[in-house]
Amino acid sequence: MKAALLDNQSITATRTDTMAYDLYLLARQKIRDRKEQPLLDAAALLRQAIKADSGFAPAFAQLGITHLLLSKANYGTLSNSEALNEAKPWIDRALELDSEQAETWAALGLYWQNTQLGSDQVKAIGPRNVHWISTPTW
Repeated sequence: MKAALLDNQSITATRTDTMAYDLYLLARQKIRDRKEQPLLDAAALLRQAIKADSGFAPAFAQLGITHLLLSKANYGTLSNSEALNEAKPWIDRALELDSEQAETWAALGLYWQNTQLGSDQVKAIGPRNVHWISTPTW
């Protein structure tokens, strides 16, 4: 018995330096705290991860997400416009590095949600990897 998964689409894993990945995982733990200082710490860890591997798209995406979470509307003290301006270049770079990365598309969805354009724009972006991330967790 053979099962066809994902309609014969290939699946590729993101490869990175082990130090970059460890820093990324530590940052993800801090992001889950949903408090300003852990988010600031996460941003610093993600910058270190990017320094260790400048091609690691998930670190760029998470840094964009972290800046968005640091807005006053979420868990920090940045104005919404500051958070959007700081997040967008990181998200754009993640898209340039790996346009199929679910984390990147989730970051872009959160970006558009924070622009208050509504869910129609987020839905228009389209599903990527629905098995990996759920944007309502923000």
